[in-house]
Amino acid sequence: MRVLAIRDSRALGRAWPLAELAERYRLSERDYRIFSRFHRFESAWLAPEAGLPQLLAAALDGLPPAAPSYLCYSHSLHDNSARGGRLLAELARRYRSAPERLAVSQGACASGALALRWLQRQLRPGEQAVWLAGEKCFHPMVQYVGQTACFGEAAAAVLLEASIGPGWRLVRAESAVIGGFASRLVATSREQENRYDHAFLPAMAALTARALAGAGIGPEAVAAILPYHVSPVSFDRLAELSGIGRERVFREHLYRLGHCFCADAFINLGSPALGAALTPTRRFALALAAGITGSLGALLFEYREEA
Repeated sequence: MRVLAIRDSRALGRAWPLAELAERYRLSERDYRIFSRFHRFESAWLAPEAGLPQLLAAALDGLPPAAPSYLCYSHSLHDNSARGGRLLAELARRYRSAPERLAVSQGACASGALALRWLQRQLRPGEQAVWLAGEKCFHPMVQYVGQTACFGEAAAAVLLEASIGPGWRLVRAESAVIGGFASRLVATSREQENRYDHAFLPAMAALTARALAGAGIGPEAVAAILPYHVSPVSFDRLAELSGIGRERVFREHLYRLGHCFCADAFINLGSPALGAALTPTRRFALALAAGITGSLGALLFEYREEA
């Protein structure tokens, strides 16, 4: 499955410096110190004047004309629009032949990986799909996580095609689950948080190894790890644990955009700066995702100059 185009909604909104976010969210002094000194977060991208339909439409507007068979919306929250199911129906009207609409949310912030794994198996040769991701930071639960991350509102839209050609192609889409965390959005405990923290790195390293093995490559072939924008320190540790090395963590947006839910992977993949990491022997980018409920995702992309 080939990536034909990637666009995002950053024409709407701006980067809010950490000091402004601290005032907006009334961050504790401890959280501010951890964000600024330990994680080195600088800002998050917010668009307070734009609603969710506007953010998704802005990302879609940048894509080239298409006739997709599927319009797939991957989101972290079960229902993040007051209009519910009507949102996708309204966005689908821009296409002459109405695509089949679906939404994937059961993986929280790893829902994008789940959706792409499904699309990779579903698309027939020559068929196209449009993949969407984006959220609004409308509630304290999706504005920041103490000591861990601030969230962002940049949406992403991707045009995919089941074809062979130049550019990025999805080689492997893998998923896994750390069991026992389905209720974290409702109730949690320090014991449960500690168990998640201890299980996370080994589980994500195992998933990374499975994705590479499935593609028949080793860590030396990976040009870059594309992080979701949470806890940069954890990605340094994961890169070392996976045998890839922290110098290959792609940091273009890691400190400035905030965690844009399911959109982080493609915002990073669409960055022109990623091309500088590619070499003749390193043509792969590994995008990782993790959801609050214990869902994990790994997307392995290969860049080809020609078919």
